[in-house]
Amino acid sequence: MVHGEAPGVLAGAIVLGFAHEEEFEIIALCTGSSHCLELMLAYAITVVLGIVGLTMLVVAGYQHFEERVERITPYLPAFSAAVLIVMGTGFVFGIL
Repeated sequence: MVHGEAPGVLAGAIVLGFAHEEEFEIIALCTGSSHCLELMLAYAITVVLGIVGLTMLVVAGYQHFEERVERITPYLPAFSAAVLIVMGTGFVFGIL
């Protein structure tokens, strides 16, 4: 790799690595702070607990409504197709 290409590749990797702006806000808050590691750790733990918590809720909800979900499962592909067609039409005509 040519030395001049490295900053561009690095900048692209950083931008692609941050899917949300929270990381940029943490970096801004860390500037000049002595508690940067604690802030990043608190954010990471919160995200992990949020994802695990939501997953547990979805699993519990599925177990609770398993019979209903199994009854409507054959219709889900048609429903998804209808939603995609409506959204696609909306985008084509500028409604959405």
